[in-house]
Amino acid sequence: MKRNILQALSFVIILLVFQGCKSSLQISVLQPAEINLPPHFEKLAVAHRHKASQENILTSILDGILSGGVGLLTDKEAGQSCLGGLKNALLKTPRYVISEPAGLDLRGTGTGVFASPLEWQQIESICVKEGADALIVLEVFDTKSALSFKTVIKKVKNKDGEMVDVPEQVATLRMNVTSGWRIYDYKNRMIVDEFRGTSFLDFSGRGTTTQLATAALINGRDAVNRAAFNAGNIYGYRIAPQWIQVTREYYTKGSPSLKRAGRMAKTGDWKGAAEVWEKYSASVDKKISMRSTFNMAIAHEVKGDLDEALIWARKCYKDWGNRKALNYSRILQNRIIARDRVEEQMR
Repeated sequence: MKRNILQALSFVIILLVFQGCKSSLQISVLQPAEINLPPHFEKLAVAHRHKASQENILTSILDGILSGGVGLLTDKEAGQSCLGGLKNALLKTPRYVISEPAGLDLRGTGTGVFASPLEWQQIESICVKEGADALIVLEVFDTKSALSFKTVIKKVKNKDGEMVDVPEQVATLRMNVTSGWRIYDYKNRMIVDEFRGTSFLDFSGRGTTTQLATAALINGRDAVNRAAFNAGNIYGYRIAPQWIQVTREYYTKGSPSLKRAGRMAKTGDWKGAAEVWEKYSASVDKKISMRSTFNMAIAHEVKGDLDEALIWARKCYKDWGNRKALNYSRILQNRIIARDRVEEQMR
């Protein structure tokens, strides 16, 4: 299974965009997680304990009132959305299998403060039942909202057909989410990650008055659920490799042969295009040689051979002083570092 996963590291999805003497493409690459989890982790159980325990309910209610939170009931629903964002991210990664135990009722502080860690006997019971190697728990969840206004000027046509300046109010609702997570490795009885972070999403509405601008905003319940989902998604990127899209440009003009190779690349025949570019990288015409050399680097990245791509990018800068090739070399160096980290994380 892991061998198939590693082979997927070179998988690319290409979207071509044509502009001037260049075309651009988008490549899907596997981005490493921010942290390395233990290699024996394969199946992860996820759960939440952001709801207040009986002894913490009053503290949780007071905290929500004093901090300007969106409300205890909304926070409970949004906490589940936060866990949904984490699951969404983890389901997209090729590294882990995810499960959510049914019927769990874990309780914490109900505020932005961590409770004491769960008991290991309880963690082991959950993991064994789920066949999981670790338990990821949303332990902290808190929300705060802030509403602000600004006046902008927009152009509108009056009854005489003339364009005139008209003031308009813009309302911005910023929804802040604080989430805290622990990952319990039950076999080694270790907490391998304890992380607390804050993220936000902004929502805007427009109108001729502040009241109309406010009325045009998304409702608070939807806003907090979306911001919570985003917070969970962000944590997923912290702990698991994720696919992201990057954009590259390559040359498609300069000579009839380069145009033909460009057409090959646009139709997915990168092997045929590379054969043309490699031949003309030795051309006595500086422009043709430079562009062909640069394109060879792109072709090797599309193929998944980052080391060879770096050789060609460096050659393009060394031989012709192409600044784009220098920048591309640095991008490829970073990609090689990221590739090595991903391979370590996928073991």
